[in-house]
Amino acid sequence: MNSIQVSGISISIGRSPTFDFPEGRSTFVAYKLPDVKVKSMTVETYVSSGWLPMATVFRPRALFLDASFHEVGNSKLEPMKRAAKYLQGEYYDATADIPTDAAYVVIFGASSANTDRLVAYSENGSMYGLPNAYEGKISILLK
Repeated sequence: MNSIQVSGISISIGRSPTFDFPEGRSTFVAYKLPDVKVKSMTVETYVSSGWLPMATVFRPRALFLDASFHEVGNSKLEPMKRAAKYLQGEYYDATADIPTDAAYVVIFGASSANTDRLVAYSENGSMYGLPNAYEGKISILLK
């Protein structure tokens, strides 16, 4: 199956727009979905640092809109699975089905108050709960 890489983007508090989502105010990115119908979307979110005591992660949520900008679906993008890419570092990813009438997707950060932390392990086996951040690096892959 062919895939379309939509973005590899850094979301930052000073440069990205914010909006009051049902979970609370957050930074976000929004995309028009391609005219070629896609069925699913995988979002990768990268850990901010290799030094786990200081690492954070942008915990994504997805909101799908129709051509008139009405909500037609959403996804908490869970469960997130841990993986790594050479020279890009550790990341977590999750896949969501895209509603058939979706024309746009909005990716925003989950609220820390309503979301469990992702867990990372150091080389010596120590476990760390990664705090949610409102900025970070993500990639979106449409399938």
